Amino acid sequence: MSPYQRAKAEHKADLNNFPFDLVMANHLELGIVVATQKAFCMARPVNSSADHLEFDLPWMTFENPDCWHIYLAAGSLKDIFEALPYPLPFVSYVRKNRLHFQNMKKIGEKVTKLSHDGRTTKTKSATASSTERGGGKAIGQELRKA
Repeated sequence: MSPYQRAKAEHKADLNNFPFDLVMANHLELGIVVATQKAFCMARPVNSSADHLEFDLPWMTFENPDCWHIYLAAGSLKDIFEALPYPLPFVSYVRKNRLHFQNMKKIGEKVTKLSHDGRTTKTKSATASSTERGGGKAIGQELRKA
């Protein structure tokens, strides 16, 4: 199954209130969509001090963004992080209905290490969504292994 197919299936399994195509269209307009053979991701810039419930509303925009919110992701974390168009201080994602924030520089270093340290011959993969209820591997699980 491709990263796109895994992400779409995860979105559907989460009983998300918003249709996948609508969420993707909003991220194409307001954020970034990464879709390759190795990775799929929908992310957008948010302000970490904003009401966190707004992070799950894909049409919301934020003044003074300081965080990439990863709404849905599957596949190579390295490819996802390399595709983000510019750095922001933080990265956020939801795992088991809890919002997590990571320092973008530190998380980027961990992702790079996972990809280059010889412990892995294949690219690490992850699946995470804003309403994930524990299915699949979450971004946080992969990063704690570093």
